[in-house]
Order: sequence, then structure tokens, then C-alpha cells
Amino acid sequence: MTRAAGRLVLVAVVGSGAGGCSTKPPPRTEDPDTTNLRRIYQAFRTCEDFKNRGPLDVDELKRWLGELGEPGTPDEFLISRRDGQPFVICYGHSIDPKHGDVVLAHEKDGADGKRYVLTLGGSVKPFTDAEFAKARFAGKVVVKK
Repeated sequence: MTRAAGRLVLVAVVGSGAGGCSTKPPPRTEDPDTTNLRRIYQAFRTCEDFKNRGPLDVDELKRWLGELGEPGTPDEFLISRRDGQPFVICYGHSIDPKHGDVVLAHEKDGADGKRYVLTLGGSVKPFTDAEFAKARFAGKVVVKK
């Protein structure tokens, strides 16, 4: 085979692979019903990065929510889009995968027989009313000022 023919074969092989089967997956989008709990998770993690603990109260959480650079206000992020109620949050705790399904924050009422919860393990997921009734919750921390 001549050099020119070898180059043509190489170009044909490379060219066919570059445009053929490769498709980009669609961009991942988050369920809008869980977005605010994810923001709360991010704010807890940011606070931990700087303070080695989770936020101690709503005012401190709002400060860290404001640091996220997300469109909207910290007050908006503290409200569930599904039930229109403020999230119930156990302050003073850190995200910790060892505590898996222990509830850190949750929707007050939820909708359609489910409430979204944020766990100490960092997961955001729906709990049925039955699962919520059996759930373990992060204890309350007394904040001394």
C-alpha cells in the first residue's frame, strides 16, 4: 500500500468514528419540586466547609443560601413549591453519610400523600405518609447565644 492510500484509509477510519454513533446525552435537569431542598443541602455543606458544622438557625442558613449565587432569594428557597409552606429544618447538624436516612429537613405538609425530605446522608427523596411516620429525625440542638 502506498503512503497516500494509507493516509486515505486512516482518514476514512477516523472520520467514520467521529461523526457516527456518538450522541450527547440530554442535559440533566432536576425535579423543580426538589430544587429548594437541594439548595438547603448546598447551604449546609458550605457552612460546614467554613464553620465545621451546619447552620445553627434560620438566619445563618439564609446567609449561606445567599452565598450560593442562585437566582432567587433565601426566603424563597426556604419554601416548598409543592405545599407552599416553609420547610421544617433541624438546625445545628452536619451532613453525614453515616446517618443515611435520618431526616434533616422536610416539607411541612407535602402533596399527593408524599413529603420530600432531605436526609443527613444528603439524599432528597419522597417519603410516603407511612414512611414519614416511621422516620427518624435529627435531634433538636439548643443554641446558646
